[in-house]
Amino acid sequence: TNADTNGDGIVNFPDFIAFAGVFGKTGVGPAAKPVFGAPGVNENAEFSLNLGSDRVLVGETVTVDVSLANVQALLGYQFVLNYETDKFEFVGAAPAEQDLLTSTGGETPLFHSWSDKAGEVTVANAVINGSSVNGGGEIVSLTFRVLREFEDNARFEVANGLIADPNQLSNSAIVAGVLEI
Repeated sequence: TNADTNGDGIVNFPDFIAFAGVFGKTGVGPAAKPVFGAPGVNENAEFSLNLGSDRVLVGETVTVDVSLANVQALLGYQFVLNYETDKFEFVGAAPAEQDLLTSTGGETPLFHSWSDKAGEVTVANAVINGSSVNGGGEIVSLTFRVLREFEDNARFEVANGLIADPNQLSNSAIVAGVLEI
């Protein structure tokens, strides 16, 4: 398909990053296919989670804020967040108010979140019209409705995460993204 930018037979995160790299530009004929698989510069990148709400009350919403740390030349990311469906209902996701990706003046019109199966939310974003980002900061705020009271801990977890750099090389990030409330 046309969305398979690297010709590997799968439409996935590397295709999204390649698309972000040319978003808004004028096409001038066939483009070279990007090559993925080699490690990028973000082998120490790390996802983390924080509760953005003061209280967790039945029927109300809570926010879970996702941050990245130790990034070098960050252009985009994708991660999967797991949550407990008996305790929470996914409401929505949005870029963080002080989004790390836009900290160098870029834009993020390609922000996207989806839930293909219960208990799992996938989020992807990439910067366009700006330079890559270093350091760390918040990237996403996810909203959940609290379905019931619970005495045991509730767990949110980043199951896996990918980071892309300007050479379109992706790294699996260190996942310290576990939040128990």
